[in-house]
Amino acid sequence: MNKRHLYQLSFSLLGITLLSGCVTVPPVDKSPPWPAQRYYEEARRAEAGGSYGVALMQLSELKRYYPNSPYTALVPLESSYALYKTGEYKAALLAIEQFITEQPKSPSLDYAWYLKGLIQIKLATPPEGSNAE
Repeated sequence: MNKRHLYQLSFSLLGITLLSGCVTVPPVDKSPPWPAQRYYEEARRAEAGGSYGVALMQLSELKRYYPNSPYTALVPLESSYALYKTGEYKAALLAIEQFITEQPKSPSLDYAWYLKGLIQIKLATPPEGSNAE
C-alpha cells in the first residue's frame, strides 16, 4: 500500500468513527410506571396472597422510584414482614430495627415491636430436626 491509500484509509476510518459518535440513542424513560401508592398497595396485596418475593420486589421498586415518599417510610416494616414469612430472619431483624430507628413516632410502632419480638423468637429457636437442646 502506498502512502496515499494509507492516508485515505485513515481518514475514512476517522470519519466513520466520528459519524458513529453522532448517532443518537433514544433517551431511556426513567419515570416510574406507577404512582407510589400503587406500588405500596401491590406489595400489600402480594403479601396478603402469600407472594412475599413479589411483595419485596414491589417494595424495592417503591424505594427506588420514590425515595422520599411517605409510603417509602413503611418499606422497612413491610419488608421485614415479608422477610420474616420467607424465613430470612436476620434480614427481617435488620429491616425492623431500621424502621424502629427511623420512625420512632409511627402509628405502626407497636406492631413493629411485636414483629421484632416474633423475629427474635425465631432466631433464638433451634431449627426443627437439630440436636440443640
